[in-house]
Amino acid sequence: MPTILTIEQNDNVRHLIHEVLQRAGYRVVEAATIKEATEQLVLEDPAVIILDCLLGGSGLGLDLLREIRAMPRNRDIPVLITTGVPEPDIDARLNHCGASAFLLKPFGPRDLVQAVALALALRPKPAEVAKVAALS
Repeated sequence: MPTILTIEQNDNVRHLIHEVLQRAGYRVVEAATIKEATEQLVLEDPAVIILDCLLGGSGLGLDLLREIRAMPRNRDIPVLITTGVPEPDIDARLNHCGASAFLLKPFGPRDLVQAVALALALRPKPAEVAKVAALS
């Protein structure tokens, strides 16, 4: 059962994501702050990360995404960004930061489960990671 790390400051949204994904058969761990997220990234090996773009209210989610991408252990984990702010260039901006995809809030349970399934499909298989590491 894949582990999903949900990093969301809003308790209601975080718990809703947890419930939906748990019912879909995933193991879910949560973080409400950057500090908690950093701790979970050390303790857990998530298959997918769901990250609130406005964590902390000022775009700190994107700063955390850059940190995640800078860590060799976490570099290949698909990251789904959630945002309630539709911006014209959001795709390019999030892609530049290393996001795998984004979900516009409010999203429904089906959208969430489908996005996680697609993110899991994007995750490199262990053999692929080993092959790339051997070439480096």
